[in-house]
Amino acid sequence: MDNVSNIKLGKRIGCGSYGVVHKAIWQANDQLKKIAVKIIQENNEDSETEIINKKKNILNEIRNLQQFNHRNIVTLYGAAKDPDNTIYMIFELADCGSLYNFLHCSANDVSYVDKINWMAQCAKGIDYLHSNNTIHRDLKTQNLLLFDKYRRLKIGDFGTVKQLTTINTEFIGTIRYMAPELVIANGKYTEKCDVFSFGIIFWEVMSRKKPFENLKDMHPLAIQKKILEGLRPNIYDAITYEGSDCFKRTIEECWAEDPGIRPSIKELIGVFKINRIVYCNVNYDDIELGKMVASGKYNEVYKATWYTEGQYKDVAAHINRSCIPDFKYEQSTLSIIYYLKNLKHENIATLYDVSKTHDNRICLLFELADCGSLHNCLHHTEIKISYIVKLNWMLQFVKVVDLTWMPYLFMRIRITSNT
Repeated sequence: MDNVSNIKLGKRIGCGSYGVVHKAIWQANDQLKKIAVKIIQENNEDSETEIINKKKNILNEIRNLQQFNHRNIVTLYGAAKDPDNTIYMIFELADCGSLYNFLHCSANDVSYVDKINWMAQCAKGIDYLHSNNTIHRDLKTQNLLLFDKYRRLKIGDFGTVKQLTTINTEFIGTIRYMAPELVIANGKYTEKCDVFSFGIIFWEVMSRKKPFENLKDMHPLAIQKKILEGLRPNIYDAITYEGSDCFKRTIEECWAEDPGIRPSIKELIGVFKINRIVYCNVNYDDIELGKMVASGKYNEVYKATWYTEGQYKDVAAHINRSCIPDFKYEQSTLSIIYYLKNLKHENIATLYDVSKTHDNRICLLFELADCGSLHNCLHHTEIKISYIVKLNWMLQFVKVVDLTWMPYLFMRIRITSNT
């Protein structure tokens, strides 16, 4: 972007490292686009050293964001400078605000599974950074942004990121999320510092309480001393759902005093997979339901059209009947999703992706059986089927049943016009 006059500033929505953030409208390529703008102005009260460091960190944020490309990292569209040397950084707009605002400034409810999905996405974003030899150094819920009807989480504010290979003694971060070793190790950051912050964030998401809020009248350095002495949030505030105690150990390991005890981000991603939690990636508004083709005790199946990657795809949408939270059923469904997403076999119906309806029901998008079910073919049509075709069907069925390692039997024979 080369012309700041194309930006019309709106409401201030927050502040990031070294700047304030506004909603704005950006005219680009003859189109109007809603964006977020971080505005960074030189402060006459800053010393020469502070100005140099500020400029260095701003350029660092721009450089890093330009090279990052991940679904859980906020997108930087561009940057520009006006005649007064004010820097404008142009970001995608988090249409649902920050995770902090959702947790502490709204009355909106969210399911246990959605909370775990947020943390899984956060871990994926951090893993991307660590895989690129980069640490964030200031992870907190204010820097985690929500998109797409609260389904997508992205990490933002990269003014403090640092390459792991860089010798670093700068004391940067937010006290309530900061690893204790930073005090006694002269501010030396490692990737395990991000893991500590992740543990505090995990507790905050599950409890919907602010970390160390009971110490709000205490000086930040006094709070830091207490954290160094071993004080942590009450873990039982985070155990708020049936089954959520399975993550108690994970949170406690993340905020362990000894960095060696803390898991790596890759290990945390493994924990989420072991617990069979999967993303609900698809925006439900991109799915248009058609005729109901089947109905069972737990699910309804619809022919549907799914708009994805710029194209319309015919799919079968399996939607669970009840919108009332049912932990055991939801866990069972997520188990099926987890295995089917990793299962590739020509005689098992392909699970394309997962969504959530507006009333919080799980919607599974399967490939559409263009010829219907075997039951309907046998009992509700006049189609004549040859002996060879029938044997071929059974052979395909046996190939699937032979997968004795499968932990469930959730399959359908493919019946296509080529069979």
